[in-house]
Parts: sequence; C-alpha cells; structure tokens
Amino acid sequence: MKISIESSNVVISIESNKTENTRPSDVKVITMEKTNLSKSSINVEPIEIKASKDNKIYLTKSKDTDIVFDIDKFIDLYRWFFDKESEYDKSIKVFSKQESKDSCWDLLKNKNLNVYCIFDKGSDIIGCIVFRNKPYFNKPDDTNIDDNAFMIRMLFIDPKYHRKGYATELLKFAENIAISKKKDKLILNVISGNINAYNLYKKCGFKEIKHK
Repeated sequence: MKISIESSNVVISIESNKTENTRPSDVKVITMEKTNLSKSSINVEPIEIKASKDNKIYLTKSKDTDIVFDIDKFIDLYRWFFDKESEYDKSIKVFSKQESKDSCWDLLKNKNLNVYCIFDKGSDIIGCIVFRNKPYFNKPDDTNIDDNAFMIRMLFIDPKYHRKGYATELLKFAENIAISKKKDKLILNVISGNINAYNLYKKCGFKEIKHK
C-alpha cells in the first residue's frame, strides 16, 4: 500500500531540552507560529535532497564532497518519526517498512515540499527538516492560511544526536529560508502530547495560534 506524505499534518522534533515542562491544553494538534523573524548564522550546513521520477537522488552542492545520501538510513529515520507520532496520538498509523519506503520516495519527489538533511562526518544523517511551499493544515479552506507564512512540515533528529542543539539550528535555518522568500512568519503543527517539541518551539519564539 502506498502512503501519501500529505496524510500527516504534524511536526515532531524529539530533542530533549531544559525548558519548563509546560503541558499544552488537552487538544490533539496545536498550530504554532513565529513572527518578527530575524536572520542568524547557523553551525550546520543543511543540504537539499531531491529524487527524480526514476528514483535517482540529487543533493545540492556541499563543501563536503564526500557526503553520500543513504536512502535506507533516511527511510529508517522517517519510520521512527511516525512511530513516535503514534506514541503521542494512537490514531496515527504505524508504517510498515515497505510503506515507509514508498512514502519516503513520494516525499523526495514531491515538488511542493523541500527536504533538507544535515550530516555528520561519514555521511551519517543527523536530522531532517521539511518545508511546504504553501501552508495548509487539516482542511484546504483553513482560514488561518495566508501567503505570508512559511510552513515547517516536519522536523526530526536521529535519537543518538539528541541534546546537541541540532533541532534549534534547523529552526534557525527555517527562519533564514523564510526571510529569503520574503515571508513574515513561520508556521508548524505539533501533537499536544509531544511536550519536548512544544517546549522547544516556545523557547525558540513560537506561540500557539490554533488548537484542533
């Protein structure tokens, strides 16, 4: 069975932090936004990953010419991402290995999405962030959608790289991209039970604007 990437509308960032453990309201999904964007330097080099119709992988130029994209590692991380989602929301389907593989290729081929990964030495994938060119939430006619927003679709960090600040670096990167596209706000969704992600976003300047 082929699973479309559009079937999920939440962002998970599993990276522990020392922010106050403020539990959100008892709702399923929280939409958060950050305004007053400002450009900042970052300590990572996100590389955009794309796939062609015939399943060839393309990477944007990198200073590290030795980087090789490991699609199997990416699929494993992607599957882990949805496994974590299902822990916070039992209604979310846990992907099989094949479903994860099909969905990952859909993700990399989707022209409406931009996938960026950061790598450790030896081409190990540290984490990924996915942007959507046009924001949307659970319904296409959502009244909170506007052309001035830049949407973070997903954010996930390999567990072995947690507590090293990589999620924060990717959020800074997202802010820089939004500014380069002349957007004045960042938007993301987070499952209410994901306290670490919720607190991280609050620490980075995001505020709640909607509950579902």
